[in-house]
Amino acid sequence: MYKGKHVQARKSRGERTAEQAEQAEISSLKTTSAAVADKPAKKRKKGRKLRGWRKALVIVLAVLLVLGSLYSVFIFSNNSFIKKWRTIYIETAMSTMSHQWLATYFIPHSIIDDVMQSAASANSNQHDISTIWGNNSAETTQNSDEKDAFYKKYWELDETKFEAYLKEHSNLLRNGYSGIVINNLDCSDTELTTKFGEVIRALNVPDNVIIVRVTGDDYVGALACVKDPAQLSLTKATAYGSYGELIESFCQNNVLAINASGFADAEGVGNGGHIVGSYVLDGKEYGYPVSSYLFFGFKQDNRLYINWGIGDKSEYKWAMQFSPALVSNGKSQVEGSNGWGMQPRSAIGQTKDGEVLLLVVDGRQIGYSIGCTVGDCADIMLRHNAYQATNLDGGSSSIMAYEGSIITKNSSKSSSGRTLPNAFVVAHPN
Repeated sequence: MYKGKHVQARKSRGERTAEQAEQAEISSLKTTSAAVADKPAKKRKKGRKLRGWRKALVIVLAVLLVLGSLYSVFIFSNNSFIKKWRTIYIETAMSTMSHQWLATYFIPHSIIDDVMQSAASANSNQHDISTIWGNNSAETTQNSDEKDAFYKKYWELDETKFEAYLKEHSNLLRNGYSGIVINNLDCSDTELTTKFGEVIRALNVPDNVIIVRVTGDDYVGALACVKDPAQLSLTKATAYGSYGELIESFCQNNVLAINASGFADAEGVGNGGHIVGSYVLDGKEYGYPVSSYLFFGFKQDNRLYINWGIGDKSEYKWAMQFSPALVSNGKSQVEGSNGWGMQPRSAIGQTKDGEVLLLVVDGRQIGYSIGCTVGDCADIMLRHNAYQATNLDGGSSSIMAYEGSIITKNSSKSSSGRTLPNAFVVAHPN
């Protein structure tokens, strides 16, 4: 009995050993088969990865080729359209104090030099600037008819259209034509326009001011027309010599204010403490005269005189330096960018009958306003009958405030604008 069990046990172990051997052999065959099958799979995966790298390389090379072609066209093409915008791009970069690298980093210096030499040639006529006033083209006469006097003073208005507006807003005439005050600063009423189609942002007859929106293909700005030149002054910051003042501060208790002189601005962090160029106030010099700027200002007759070279400072109520002149003796002195590129801009002008024009154009804001050329500024001034006009400091300093609040969109980092060394201020009439 015992021997039989032992034999049976050995037989069972033998059967299991044979079965295990068979399973091991099958497993070995499967492993070998899987290994053999896995080699092509690895090769296919490696091939796909290689093709992916090749595809990426081709895309990168294609992009570089396209960019290289566009670069070559932009830099070297003589096509008039491309040449125009290449010139404006270079002028815009080179006319800033801290962003010239936008041109010098990738544009050959020979091309930059050609553009800037042409710009210098275009500005050479600025040395011949002179101011001739003579007799006023519009005689100042008394008019007993308040309505006629109003439309003569605010000649920008289309009388028929504006009368229809007054009929719809009869409350505006409760104090007569001399008491009309309209605020449309957000330009929500697009039907309230001048004879030029410019939206009227404000009409303040008691304070002798009308403000209109000026627009072009690439810019949006505000033009203030001040009917009484005696209300204008060039006011320095309270802490001038140490730091400047915000435009809203200049405008407090006044009708309107815009930026004026340029200032020392190393690396774009100047605080408005020191003016670059002459700044004369009541015959006293506060600035640092430079030979490359025009000199302009109001004498005692409240007329704007523009000169090359600083004259007798004692003759001036206020005066300052900047460039270029936009209009002299009723004629434009600039064409297109004229070497000054496309920027946010500020400007001052005066008509032959004494009206002061204060312009601020927003810029450096894609989708809203890129900026304008000095030629655009001259066109705006001439449209409003400027007899003399000149450029002011622009860029991130360009800003206008009305009744204590900013009404333009400046391009500075702060919505309050930059601290300024001085500002043109329109006071309430005496």
